[in-house]
Amino acid sequence: MLQRCVPARARPLLEKGFGGQDDRGAMRLRRAGVSGITSVVAQGLAMAANLISIPLTVKYLGAERYGVWLTMGTAVGWLAITDLGFGGNALINVLAEADGKGDRKIAQGLVATAFWCLTTIALAVGIAFGCVFPWVSWTAVFNVSSDVAVQELRHALLLQTVIFLVMFPLGIVNATYRAFQEGYIANFWEIAGSVLTLVAIVVVTRMRGGLPQLVAALSGTRLLVTILNSIYLFKKRHPWLVPWPRCVRRQYFARLTSLGMKYLINQLAVIATFQSQAMIITHVLGPARVGTFTIAHRLITLPSTLIYMLTYPLLSAYSEAKARGEWDWIWKTVRQYLLGAAAFALVSVVLISVVAQPLVRTWAGPAMVPTTGLVIALGIYTLIISVATPPGILLYGLEQVGSLAVIQTAHATLAVLLCIRLSQSLGLVGIAIGMSVSFVAANWVGQIIQFRRIVNNNRRQQLASAVTAA
Repeated sequence: MLQRCVPARARPLLEKGFGGQDDRGAMRLRRAGVSGITSVVAQGLAMAANLISIPLTVKYLGAERYGVWLTMGTAVGWLAITDLGFGGNALINVLAEADGKGDRKIAQGLVATAFWCLTTIALAVGIAFGCVFPWVSWTAVFNVSSDVAVQELRHALLLQTVIFLVMFPLGIVNATYRAFQEGYIANFWEIAGSVLTLVAIVVVTRMRGGLPQLVAALSGTRLLVTILNSIYLFKKRHPWLVPWPRCVRRQYFARLTSLGMKYLINQLAVIATFQSQAMIITHVLGPARVGTFTIAHRLITLPSTLIYMLTYPLLSAYSEAKARGEWDWIWKTVRQYLLGAAAFALVSVVLISVVAQPLVRTWAGPAMVPTTGLVIALGIYTLIISVATPPGILLYGLEQVGSLAVIQTAHATLAVLLCIRLSQSLGLVGIAIGMSVSFVAANWVGQIIQFRRIVNNNRRQQLASAVTAA
């Protein structure tokens, strides 16, 4: 049992309920802390597996085929927007609320509704993809030369898409763990997936497999782990949550859809912002440059990734605290995390920037080493997004998704325009500068406006309550 991986003395602190507000706040922080730490371990192993796989894959795939592999993952990732948040934050928000009320019937109905809606969407997307797949010139889409075999590319893309669609409805599994503030369990499964994936990639590279084999090693292994994870969740951990079709309800669909449509707009904007770089670089600078930017980005933005992993478990905690009206705890917690994020990011970015170039040279070879300008630009970008992460998680927890969608849409539009324009004159450095400028102009300003509105609303509510009590 995965919960046995948690120390015995810590397990009661994670499982039992608490009475007073202070106890509940302490419980939230403990669960968020354990989930955050295990998330760091899980993602650390995932990153280590990825970094280890870079020299293995680059050396025999070559720069162009490696760039195609990265771009393919980005392209298929765009399909994630069709989940409407049913397998992510929308489900987490509403499930956390149901958990706060202690209503298992609503919780099961929400899980069932989300699962069968995602299954229907996956079938629809699969049918649509199957209809257009034979007629698209994928070599033109990925801007590749004859060095990449047409059939190899088509088989790899088809396999990647099929695996993604099978995993699509299973997105509810980790969302359910996180809604119940049990993210540490999901993280244990992520650790297992990373280890098995690395083993599979090593086997494929030793056998000199092509793109389809790499897709099978990376995505296929994670699909197997996800299936086992879902069996554990619904057979052992929370058997009362099994998503039977009879539990689907129209009112749950309406609740999820109302919140999910806002998340859809938000996801579209986020993907356009953070996953458009590979496409822009491919078409402006060529696919061979994708690897250089991607490797540098993954390395230098590690501090922001760690901050996100430590902060994200608070999303469901904020939702629960809001339902209970515990605003003092909310404001105190976000201030602490904001200060901690700023201090950690500043120190770690400086350290990583110093060693970035020699590390990349060792891992991926001289061809993938970023310029000093790119290292500095990505370091500044990392500081900017790190400071905005704790307030952003709070806004998601408070279900300010509509406002965030507006902010992210403005950010995405500005980011894509700036990255295209600046990459033409400054190359990869222009991409990083465009990302930084757009983030400050949209996200920072948008968050400040949104927090002022929330604070003012809370003050008016407190004043109204005081007048009523008097």
